Amino acid sequence: MRPDDVRWPAVREAARRILRTRKVVMDVNENDMDTAHRLVSAISDANPAQLMLPEVRAAHTTLVWNAEEEWPLVAWESSDDVRTLLFQSEGALSVSFHDVATMALSLLEAGYPGCLGCGGPGLEDDWDEEAWRSRQVTTSFK
Repeated sequence: MRPDDVRWPAVREAARRILRTRKVVMDVNENDMDTAHRLVSAISDANPAQLMLPEVRAAHTTLVWNAEEEWPLVAWESSDDVRTLLFQSEGALSVSFHDVATMALSLLEAGYPGCLGCGGPGLEDDWDEEAWRSRQVTTSFK
């Protein structure tokens, strides 16, 4: 995914959430299990001192959880919680778990989260899901 893609800021935020959240659970379908495990291995390689690595579980619906605070960080189904970053899984503006994992791997290669500013401008700012959803041209994000 290129930086000029309208989906890029949200995908980058989803990747950032996975990398910065203390206790993450990734519920993924069977097709994404290898990608999820590869991401966990890369997180471990990038920061060997990190003792709490994301947990990967097989599921029918992809969902990334903040397991410590018990709320979904990233979802591909509807969510009423505005803290949840919501993606659509079909259509021209769809985002896959693979897209998010690929972005997270790119950030890890750049040294994130160990360096400030390595993920690009605005990466450390708080995400405003409501504002992002309101800027979308499709109602599937609202």
